[in-house]
Amino acid sequence: MIATNIALTGAQASVARINVSAQNVANANTTGETVKAVTAANAIGKTVNHAYQPIAIYQAAAAAGGVNAKPVPAVPGTGPRYDPESQDADADGNIEAPDVDFASEDVEQRKALFSFRANLSVIKTEDRMMGALLDMRV
Repeated sequence: MIATNIALTGAQASVARINVSAQNVANANTTGETVKAVTAANAIGKTVNHAYQPIAIYQAAAAAGGVNAKPVPAVPGTGPRYDPESQDADADGNIEAPDVDFASEDVEQRKALFSFRANLSVIKTEDRMMGALLDMRV
């Protein structure tokens, strides 16, 4: 039963990791105004467009076994990008853009998939073992 609980929390963490990574990829082009432009906009009461803040998963061991997965803001989250044609560009032509690396996100999604499969394998194996144990005759 303990192995199932550990594998279940691992599978849940894998699902959280793939969801967060997919969200980061989907919002990679959601840009906003730079810090300098935001400060100026706040001074005159203008509406501010913020860039998407990428998310990471922080995993830690659970007290009862298994793992806890918690989404946290990625560091560094955003950075400047030169795009003078954007409506959010400041006087220097810079915008604030999410710091999302597509290669890293691809690797993260693959690791989450393999981890999910491994945890599912543990659950299936324990289920077969318990079934075989209950089928034994004395």
